[in-house]
Amino acid sequence: MVRRTWSAIRMDMDIMPDSTIYFSKYYVCFKGVRDGWIEGCRKVICVDGCFLKGLCKGELLAVVGRDTNNNIYHIVWVVVNVENKVNWKWFLDILVDDIGGGNGNGLTIISDGHKGLLEAVKERISEAEHRQCVRHVYANFKKKFDGEHYRKLFWVVVNSTIVPQFKEDTDGIKKLDPNA
Repeated sequence: MVRRTWSAIRMDMDIMPDSTIYFSKYYVCFKGVRDGWIEGCRKVICVDGCFLKGLCKGELLAVVGRDTNNNIYHIVWVVVNVENKVNWKWFLDILVDDIGGGNGNGLTIISDGHKGLLEAVKERISEAEHRQCVRHVYANFKKKFDGEHYRKLFWVVVNSTIVPQFKEDTDGIKKLDPNA
């Protein structure tokens, strides 16, 4: 693994046929933050995006980990014009190079399950464990199975720590509705 001795900042532009130049993507990873994550945090990262709705439209993509006190540890941020597979691949290529992630072996990624991100992870860091954020899983579950009983049982299942307990807890949800 080659360790960079500097911060990584990258900006890409799109040149239109009429020679107009537009901002496309912006990546920032400060050396001290990156090194701190590499040296002191678990190799688990959470990746997500949010809309920028001010004067400059686009999306902010962020990568965070957890430090030894289980606090949020910001690692990288990116601004892109849209959250899609192309931009996720661009982002992951630079990120993996920065953190020395190679093909993703030993790295776990938690995300909202955005289709473009799922595909980009498979292509760029195929050895990484990729898991979905339980809050997003619950939001989808709630669309079909709403109500206090489902909510309580869902979170019981989520907190199951061993396989026999997980199976027993999922059976509780299946008693309400076999499709759940």
